[in-house]
Amino acid sequence: LCFHTFYTLNRMNIISSKTMMYHRRMMKLLVIQTVIPVITICMPLSGAIAQYFLRLESPEFIILMIQIIGFH
Repeated sequence: LCFHTFYTLNRMNIISSKTMMYHRRMMKLLVIQTVIPVITICMPLSGAIAQYFLRLESPEFIILMIQIIGFH
């Protein structure tokens, strides 16, 4: 969806270059706003699942995962 949006913005001749630049900048910010929470939620969750299935008992690992969740 993101690539399609950037592709469509590049092909539009109707809007001005300033508006196109604004749309491109806002789309990049929207991608960043989406990626950061996904990383801060999925990374600790996948780490907790891996720890459970691999039967790792490391207190440092748990503290690290809690800190990463805290960034969200």
